Amino acid sequence: MTREENRAFMKDFFEKYYEKQKARSESCVAGVKIPEEMVAYDLPTGGGWKVWKLFPSTVTDEDIQALEDLWNVKLPECLCAFLSTYHHRFDGLVGRNDIGKPFWSILNAYNPHLAANGYIPFGWDEDNYFIRCIDITNAPDDEKCPVVQIAHEVLFDLYDEDDEELLPKETLAPHIEKEAKNFYEYLNAILNG
Repeated sequence: MTREENRAFMKDFFEKYYEKQKARSESCVAGVKIPEEMVAYDLPTGGGWKVWKLFPSTVTDEDIQALEDLWNVKLPECLCAFLSTYHHRFDGLVGRNDIGKPFWSILNAYNPHLAANGYIPFGWDEDNYFIRCIDITNAPDDEKCPVVQIAHEVLFDLYDEDDEELLPKETLAPHIEKEAKNFYEYLNAILNG
């Protein structure tokens, strides 16, 4: 997909997923500081409950370049569009992308052993057990880059935190599980689930 097609796909995904979450009252939060730009309205029930809304992303190409430079990797175009279309407060499978911390979920999932071997972490499963990644072996063709996962406990058991040497892909590969054919299929499964 082109950059414009990626952005259109992500815009459509976020808007449909937000409507689905809103219908289930999962766009309501209490006791969480939300930037005013993301507050749709306060619920009249009191108790500090607010309904958050999607907000056009302020993430720039330069911000993404800085993340790529930090990790020494080229992010797939689908992930760049995902990070730079809307700010949102989704949790779980989609992860947060708040105005104040736009890369919170991706940084929270980051692991140098994964990134160095072409597994770009972008979030966690709903139970925070599996780290979800995009396998960029077939990049730049995003449609041929599967979403994979690895149990974080297994990953952490594979290396010693004091050892600065990165794990080889042959060590990681047996523990990597395919989750979806690509990021688009992954997001569509969330939307339709």
